Amino acid sequence: MLLVDLLDRDGNGEVTFREWQVAFDTLDLDGNGAISRKEWYGHNQDTQLFDRIPKRALAAVTRGEWKDPRASEVRIRGPSEKEDAQNRLFHAMSRKDVVALEAAIGEAEALGIDCDEARGVLDSSKKRQQHWKDREELACRRIRARERLEQAMALGEPEAIGAALGPARELRVGNALIRSAERAIHMQIDEQ
Repeated sequence: MLLVDLLDRDGNGEVTFREWQVAFDTLDLDGNGAISRKEWYGHNQDTQLFDRIPKRALAAVTRGEWKDPRASEVRIRGPSEKEDAQNRLFHAMSRKDVVALEAAIGEAEALGIDCDEARGVLDSSKKRQQHWKDREELACRRIRARERLEQAMALGEPEAIGAALGPARELRVGNALIRSAERAIHMQIDEQ
């Protein structure tokens, strides 16, 4: 159960002073006369509202502090569909997750939310993702070229070594290995 649902008993989207007062006993799980930050978090997985309530201690609100009218002036209502979409968009932008960003942008644009900044983050995230994908592919190609050259050298066949040398040079698999392969070819030719 979300905190808003717990506090807003009549479901009208606003928490009245009476609803605020009634909620204390529900939130005070251990019945010690104070709502700890941990108890609050257990109901909502968030402490932003708890942190806005005026109180002496950072980690607990007493019944007296809760009954203070200033505490109930903290705005409590469920987030609107637009606010939910904006929050998802913000979190997707902070994570730079391409899939989440695309979904959040689609949802936000459908609700009329400006997504120019998010589109910029999406574009740079896609470029970064492609850059790392290209680097990974290049590393795999280098490994395969190196393995082919090493296998050809192990077999000692000049034609196979020659065929493997081209891609090895192109992909810069290592000067020492390339020189060894070239020497092996020359030695094979000299022996013939």
